[in-house]
Amino acid sequence: MTLLEDDSAPSGDYMKEGVVKTVKQRGGWLLVFFFGLILAAVVVERFEEVLKEEVELSYFVPLLIGHGGNTGSQSVATVIRAIALGHVTPRNIFFVLRKEIAAGF
Repeated sequence: MTLLEDDSAPSGDYMKEGVVKTVKQRGGWLLVFFFGLILAAVVVERFEEVLKEEVELSYFVPLLIGHGGNTGSQSVATVIRAIALGHVTPRNIFFVLRKEIAAGF
């Protein structure tokens, strides 16, 4: 079984796929992103006093958030392409994670 044969993979016909199925397929990832955002909020809150004293630092927060989003989008696109071409299999998951995490920093 490959990643593309997984039952959670979309059926391929976007126009025929219902909203409930789409939500079920994306739900896990949305939860991961939600907890990531909560973690980011906790980090910002932890440095609240520093941000109050050095207001200039707060100008960079949107820049960092945007950069993180762009980096994530590039990683996702690259990995999805590799999966589609058969270059990545479930056996490669830890290699892919290490590589993308390193590239994101």
